[in-house]
Amino acid sequence: MPDAPFTLAPQPTLPHYVWWGDVPDGLLTKTALRAEGLKPGGPVVATVRYGRRGRYQETVLYDRAQAVPRPQATPAQLAALEKAGQVRKKHEQRRREEEAAQLAQDEADWQAWLDDQAAQGRAALREIVARGNWVTLDTETTELDCPEVVEIAVVAPGGEVLHQSLVRPVGLVSEGARAVHGITDTELATAPGWPEVWAQVRPHIEGKELVAWNAGFDQDAMQRSSRLQGLELPDLDWRCAMSAAAPIWGEWSDYWDGFRYVSLAEACWREGVQVSSPAHRATGDAQRVAALLVAITTTAEPQ
Repeated sequence: MPDAPFTLAPQPTLPHYVWWGDVPDGLLTKTALRAEGLKPGGPVVATVRYGRRGRYQETVLYDRAQAVPRPQATPAQLAALEKAGQVRKKHEQRRREEEAAQLAQDEADWQAWLDDQAAQGRAALREIVARGNWVTLDTETTELDCPEVVEIAVVAPGGEVLHQSLVRPVGLVSEGARAVHGITDTELATAPGWPEVWAQVRPHIEGKELVAWNAGFDQDAMQRSSRLQGLELPDLDWRCAMSAAAPIWGEWSDYWDGFRYVSLAEACWREGVQVSSPAHRATGDAQRVAALLVAITTTAEPQ
């Protein structure tokens, strides 16, 4: 390998080679001599150009015949090198141990934070139950993007159904929504409209903490149905069980910088909640939310 690059104009009194193939045997750079345990023992005897694609530099050459052996290390120097190597190894081992300890501490701190977030989620749901002034609500809708209510249920903390009804929407049920809940336009044709259903639902939820899974979706559906029927929905005290449950059962997502939401079915499975009413229908899902909150309250905190 050539020495560190530097620019050197060809000396007119010395041979100059424009590529390594022209360099006679026995002419070496200082780096090449060092690799053989030698060092220059005479003056520079030639220069050579090296490089490619128009980027060329020059280096000097020495005669191997004039080279002398590099001095051997003394016993004291060898001992010093050995000691220095041992010190480096100790420092490297200490560094690795410190990095491992820091990593373990970081992981412990992260797990402690996750546990604290889960505890806060459980505490939020337990506080709702402890206050005792709550009901659960669930809706089935025409679609996801611009939903209208096609079924609604309100359930008491003990699972008692306070109200359940199909609701005749203004629009039609999308194929995707029908595949989930199974409610058809034919069934809805004879169902009461939203104004009539709302008048029946309102006494059960006003003044209550209204707990729903993905409460924002149910709220949007009820507001849209109200707007289409010329009604104004009053302010209601919504509580989203799905948001509170995310740090309990959901995994952290670096991409979203938050906890992954879990489905109601997954949350019930993790908490050991079983409800016989069909899933993806308003009554069954409202009962599942109520049973889930009660289960969280009656079970001990995870250790």
